[in-house]
Amino acid sequence: MTIVQSADGTSIGYSTTGRGPALVLVDGALCSRSFGPMPKLAERLAPHFTVYTYDRRGRGESGDTPPYAVEREVEDLEAVTAAAGGDVFLHGTSSGAVLALEAAKRIRVDYDVYEPVTDAREPIAIDQAALRAAVRHRQKVRFVYRDMRDRLTERTVRPLITAFYGNAWLLAAWCEDKEDFRVFRQDRMSKMTILSETFQREPGRTAEDFLAQDAGPGGKK
Repeated sequence: MTIVQSADGTSIGYSTTGRGPALVLVDGALCSRSFGPMPKLAERLAPHFTVYTYDRRGRGESGDTPPYAVEREVEDLEAVTAAAGGDVFLHGTSSGAVLALEAAKRIRVDYDVYEPVTDAREPIAIDQAALRAAVRHRQKVRFVYRDMRDRLTERTVRPLITAFYGNAWLLAAWCEDKEDFRVFRQDRMSKMTILSETFQREPGRTAEDFLAQDAGPGGKK
């Protein structure tokens, strides 16, 4: 792994494989270099390209500097493309496709995108930077959740992944109350408290376990 500094000083970790023209793969929000579709895609493209995969800020081995803004993620992508030599191809998926399109407005690249998504439609009341910090530090979180029928329940969870997917910011978590994985829309969360209680990685309750099963975005609530 190699580190590059983004415009705001955030460290962005990236890896390379293969030989040929530079190609940067931009993951969707639920993924990183260690899991998701890009590692296998990079392997298949390596005979034809020098493939760059990177951890988007707040994920994997990259840092995270609040407050969050899409502009900062575009700057991260610009830093990776500069490290790749500047004359690159971009391929983005889901919210990564949006970043690729935004970057293409600012730097000269050839790009290909798959299922770009739009922004969330409802205001978000919780502190998203604090939630991302809780993911990094493995701190449990308590909040009130409003479901699609406007029913309110209090949840205590182990936060695993924060992600922009479809048209909303999501939290994938292990729910202590339901003893199972759950996906929560962040615009339906309120009265969030970051607890002092931390948690350890346990088999069957990790982010990798979540991604390997079928709950996924839009799954159980």
